[in-house]
Amino acid sequence: MPPPINMPPIVVNGRRFPNVFVFPRNRIVDPGNNVLLVANLFNFNINSDQPRDDHDVFLGTVAAPLILASPSAGARIIGLASRSGSAEHNLRLSLRRARNVQISLSLFLIFDGLVNPPNPPRTSIGAQGEHFAANLNVRDGNEDARLRSVLVTVLADRTRNSPVRLLP
Repeated sequence: MPPPINMPPIVVNGRRFPNVFVFPRNRIVDPGNNVLLVANLFNFNINSDQPRDDHDVFLGTVAAPLILASPSAGARIIGLASRSGSAEHNLRLSLRRARNVQISLSLFLIFDGLVNPPNPPRTSIGAQGEHFAANLNVRDGNEDARLRSVLVTVLADRTRNSPVRLLP
């Protein structure tokens, strides 16, 4: 099992990546000790599925190197949405956000995949739509940049079932 990775302070405090929040270790419940990093890529434009420039820079300079450091590492990518618009629309929007972040991350991993194709794939995606916001008791119709986001969880071993919970 690889040792936990301590993120440099510049990553955590958001100066370098103003639209990325890296969860501190003490806010991640990880019973399997498999999580290397959890980041919220937030502030997608309203009704947009396109990552911001600093999202892509974060994926290329922080997330991708963590994944490339170990052949067993991988990432779970979960799209979220705020509570404006219909639940069905927000679910589709959050899935598109997750897919676009997966594409961005995959571009940084492509040469590794060409040389040594991963099985199973390095990344997996999912979507929660506005469900995450509803669980935080955000009222329907509210718009919040923190919830127009994608959660990226980098795992030391992508094949292990790793339930992860984030603390407020």
